[in-house]
Amino acid sequence: MSSTSDSHTTFTSPYTHNVVGGSASNYIKKVLDDLVHIPSRRPPQKLFASTIMDSMILADVSIGSMAEEPARLEGKVVIQLVVNEDMLNLANTVHGGCIAYFVDFCSSLALVALDVHQNNDYTLSVSQALNIVFHSPAALGETIRIVNMSVSSGGRSATGRTEIWNDSHKRIIASGTHIKMLPSKSKVKLCAVIVDEGITLPLLGHPMISHHPCTLCLSRHTYPEFPTNIPTHPLLVIDYELVKNGDEKEKDVLWKAATTLGFWYLKNHGAEEFVEDMFDMGAETMDLPMEEKMKYEQGDGGSSFGYKYAGANAVDASGEPDKIEFINIAKDDALSWPKQARRSYPSTVNNRMDSTIVPFVKKSVEINDMILNVFNTKLGLPEGTLNKLHSTEEYSASEARTIKAPKNLPIGRQALGAHTDFGSLSFLHNRLGGLQVLPPGVDEWQYVKPLPGHAICNVGDALALLSGGILHSNIHRVYPPPGAQVGFERWSQVFFTRPGNSVVLRPLSDHSPAIAEAVSKLTEQQRNVLSPGVTAVDWFNRRIKNQRVKNRAGPETWLATIH
Repeated sequence: MSSTSDSHTTFTSPYTHNVVGGSASNYIKKVLDDLVHIPSRRPPQKLFASTIMDSMILADVSIGSMAEEPARLEGKVVIQLVVNEDMLNLANTVHGGCIAYFVDFCSSLALVALDVHQNNDYTLSVSQALNIVFHSPAALGETIRIVNMSVSSGGRSATGRTEIWNDSHKRIIASGTHIKMLPSKSKVKLCAVIVDEGITLPLLGHPMISHHPCTLCLSRHTYPEFPTNIPTHPLLVIDYELVKNGDEKEKDVLWKAATTLGFWYLKNHGAEEFVEDMFDMGAETMDLPMEEKMKYEQGDGGSSFGYKYAGANAVDASGEPDKIEFINIAKDDALSWPKQARRSYPSTVNNRMDSTIVPFVKKSVEINDMILNVFNTKLGLPEGTLNKLHSTEEYSASEARTIKAPKNLPIGRQALGAHTDFGSLSFLHNRLGGLQVLPPGVDEWQYVKPLPGHAICNVGDALALLSGGILHSNIHRVYPPPGAQVGFERWSQVFFTRPGNSVVLRPLSDHSPAIAEAVSKLTEQQRNVLSPGVTAVDWFNRRIKNQRVKNRAGPETWLATIH
């Protein structure tokens, strides 16, 4: 295979102290070396085949062109070890089950090497089939060399090939192929152990194969840390449990956040499990063929529900196309399931409606309704006013959105242009950085750092209108993730709460002295902006329609999306 390496220093295994050869980067070698030596990195309890893993030496990791198809890359990994007593059968030769383990585990390493080279990350998968041919025995003390190559990788399956050689006698012991596939997504999360240099590896009974449930669970993806040298804008942190339990001081902090920047972190919201499942649903949907996804495209008529392809919307007045694709699922469809309320969706959505989407939507509605109730009291509105305007009993533009932005976007290219949210409240979950805000009175955009377990919430335009501008809807945008995170796809999950379709958007001055006073202090132009005098559905559809590139007549089209 031809080398694709760039210049890098020699990598020496900290476990076996040998120099790992091959053309792969030191980062790839480090990832594989840590996988091979998981027993050395985890608590004292034994893993399956841990003594065998302890005897393995990572000898070579290479990425290069396939001999048969030079346009395609393959991963190649060589493992060396000496036969020990834990590998033997009653005939004192290597047990067939041990040979199967070698093919299973070591071929997976070749697939991981290629995955990390192409994606800076690897996806855990499960075995579908092993096919092994036994050629000759190997005895205690003999040296074995296990040569592994990736054969194919794409979609939901991958294939690796393994040859096991007896270096002591220069003959082949066994050969095999291993077919792997992505597991069906379940609520079982993968345990993890943190190893050197910020790499997180799965703590599994068998690395890359088993699912090991535990209370110390992480998602199946790991990413580089958010850079420490990037300026960020601090957000107030709100504890949802305290708000839910009536803590007045916490409600005051929430009110401060909503009336100043209009953004805040929300912790202890209890939606993490649902969010992870929504990311899985999104990945399954985005993996569908484009022809299939386009059957459910939202179209150019002003509806937001359904699939949106990258480039369908403009990011600014110049008409530059956006870089993201997403799937929007109407609140009304989720809450009326299995009855169709607004539109149809891909099979990947329908298959997840009961187990994933409905729970996420219900939880999001619960959280945003609680926040609306706090604002209702602070604004001095009659009890339940805001909640009635956002009732689940009326059709609305409220929706769950799963967003995928491509990796390696050029710095300075917007994935999503500067905007304010159309609705009332946004309940957002990010895996990577990229969200930027432009705080009032500040000239430079600043990143909002995603925090584990914390949602990012913000006020949208509709709630700003209804409150007479007391609640603040702040401009924001999405840029490429900073630092090493730019090399990863950026996934976001959000629920938008929006007023019922029939709600007329204007300040609720007749119901609140505080709102009436705030409006009285505004200029005539500001009052006109806050009183579009149209229903929520007409206002929302107009703004969505004017985002679409196909509806663009000039800069004025995009400008019509702002208010």
